[in-house]
Amino acid sequence: MDDFVIWGSAYSEGSCVIEKPENFEEPYLLTDGVKLSDQWPKDVVCRMDSDYPKDVRLTDNLHGANCPVISHRLRDRISVLVTGVDLEFLPVTVLNHKGRVASKDYCCLNPVGTVDCIDIKKSQLVWNAINKNVISSIDELSLKNGAIPKNVSLFRPTYLTRAIFLRRVVSEALSGEGFTGLMFQELAQYQG
Repeated sequence: MDDFVIWGSAYSEGSCVIEKPENFEEPYLLTDGVKLSDQWPKDVVCRMDSDYPKDVRLTDNLHGANCPVISHRLRDRISVLVTGVDLEFLPVTVLNHKGRVASKDYCCLNPVGTVDCIDIKKSQLVWNAINKNVISSIDELSLKNGAIPKNVSLFRPTYLTRAIFLRRVVSEALSGEGFTGLMFQELAQYQG
């Protein structure tokens, strides 16, 4: 069993699905592992997805955006449990289906930096045709032995920055504390 899982979000009927953040001109940066707090606008919003008009319940880890959008309650717990990484919590307002404020108590989770931990030779992967420093897809993910510092519990892997890895012990703690909307994928099952 791997020490790490991949951060995801779980959809459940009745729980809202959100669209990617608006009012931030470079949303692709939310998956790059770069520091954004100095350029993050104060009016960033995530709208509830109109394809799910009856789903309005807010969870601690919202489903649908291109980055983790989490409640302040989950943010506060992550701040205690996660070590060895520079984390940004970028404020987001969630808008309901009518465009009204559903909550201002959310933020995008943005781990800054990356860890070079993917075993390129053992992994079955395809490099991006345009950017040769980005993995386009992986059929089998393998990590380098000893590449992840012991004190690091949440991070983005180099070359696959759209994914966020989390130590299993932290994911188990969060899962056992009643947070909603959480989903963690096993590394062996990852295909993306």
